[in-house]
Amino acid sequence: MAKRDLTMNDITGHQDTNKVFFTTPKEEGVKMILPKRDFNLEGIDKAIESRKVYNANIESFSSNYDTFIPYQGILVRVYLRELKLASGKIYTGDILGFDKIQIPSSNVQGAVWRTVDNPFPFTPKCIVVNVPEHITNFKRGDILAIPQLQALPARKGDDSVIIYEHFFVHPNSGNILPVQDFESEDFGYAIIPTSIVQGFLKK
Repeated sequence: MAKRDLTMNDITGHQDTNKVFFTTPKEEGVKMILPKRDFNLEGIDKAIESRKVYNANIESFSSNYDTFIPYQGILVRVYLRELKLASGKIYTGDILGFDKIQIPSSNVQGAVWRTVDNPFPFTPKCIVVNVPEHITNFKRGDILAIPQLQALPARKGDDSVIIYEHFFVHPNSGNILPVQDFESEDFGYAIIPTSIVQGFLKK
């Protein structure tokens, strides 16, 4: 069987009695339990590293967003939760399970849900990109605490298109919906109302 890269569905944990322990190459003695398959461990490193790189370079705004001034609200870019290794598992930050979202069924009556990967695993923290002139309490570079922006289906029961609250896609980006690639210069932007800001955070 050929090796394959891990997906978020793999590394956020399956309940499976047929498991095998792997020790990560970068952290001696730290183990994680994964379903017993032929995994490419480079996929784990990539999943962890991609979030770190995004957060470290979050202020590298593309020219589209760097020059865009919102008419109402605050243009922000939202931080990602970084994957952290723990003994026997991989978890996302301090809250388990936030890399999954539940989608309600559109054609069955009653509480019927299915679970899918969350392509926007944001933290409740963002950085200000730009504000309109009439908003004077915030400035570029401020780090804000906000409620976590939830991922949700664009259409009820359809998980083929996932968006998130208050998302913003620049008209010149060539995209209509928010991109899901952490490495994209268009990833992670939102225009939020000042009313949801909970406070200021230190860098």
